[in-house]
Amino acid sequence: MKIEGRKVFGFPGQGRATVGVGMGANLLLHEDPQIKEIARRTYEEADDTLGTSLSKIFLRDPEKTLAEQEGLLFQQENSQPATLVTGVAADRVLINFGIIPSVVLGHSVAGAAAGVAAGALQFKDAVLLTKKRGEFMAQAASNGVENGNPGRMYAVLGMTADEVEEICREAGGYLANRNTPFQNIVSADAETMKRVVELIDQKKRENTERKIRYLDLKVTVAAHSPLMADARDNLASYLQTIPITDPELPIISGISGEYMTTAKDIETSLIDGVVNGVDWVRAIEKAEPEVFIHVGPGKVLADFMKEIDEGVTVYTSDELLDTHPSTC
Repeated sequence: MKIEGRKVFGFPGQGRATVGVGMGANLLLHEDPQIKEIARRTYEEADDTLGTSLSKIFLRDPEKTLAEQEGLLFQQENSQPATLVTGVAADRVLINFGIIPSVVLGHSVAGAAAGVAAGALQFKDAVLLTKKRGEFMAQAASNGVENGNPGRMYAVLGMTADEVEEICREAGGYLANRNTPFQNIVSADAETMKRVVELIDQKKRENTERKIRYLDLKVTVAAHSPLMADARDNLASYLQTIPITDPELPIISGISGEYMTTAKDIETSLIDGVVNGVDWVRAIEKAEPEVFIHVGPGKVLADFMKEIDEGVTVYTSDELLDTHPSTC
């Protein structure tokens, strides 16, 4: 299989992973020894950096119950670095087989994975960065939990970003992600989210011909909103200890949707991304892909791409690596 055209690598952010499926399991357990070895080395490097084993968290451990493992995997300080490491491992495998991106971009926390792919961040630094980011966000979220008003995130389908922003302005919520033209994410505290839902229900009643619906993402972290201001400030301080260089490969911010050409651009995007929304539609439009490859666990960015532009050829890294990568 020959992949022609302008290739864009998109690294997915933190999703709701399943123990034993996705994350790095597909790579670490792959039947191709070359793929398995690259993944193993990548995870070992991360484990040495962290002083703990990420793979033991998401690979099925018979000594732990499934609920125990899921509890560990869903913790921000574990899921964020695991997402990063899986994306970097998949990127390394694709590069090894000659699939080279024209531009890279990362959704949410995966801005760090894109930074590694672009040569602006060292892998070990990015591993520690994502762990700290997870810890800072969990700490910020705990304030709401302790006060009985935790953070919430809802996916809103069938409405434009402008419509969702109008509701957020009225209710006091925040547009956290513009993922596709008709799939947006709202962040707010629990009390505010009740008002957001009321307004969406009102919109549904006024537009019965439209398929408007919403989905509770079942989290207590109101990511990409000012409710994470403490986490942003802590991350900004931590980033002063990490060397960031100008990128060697074209890279676009999933937050601003603009090209980043300097180390300062990347640092700013990583900091702003804690409190500012992801504008994935703008980022994809700026990238102008002919071929889009979702690099990392799952396939959510591949699904987004199909909704943003049906004319783009779309793959996931899992799909490519399950065929005959050496002929790509």
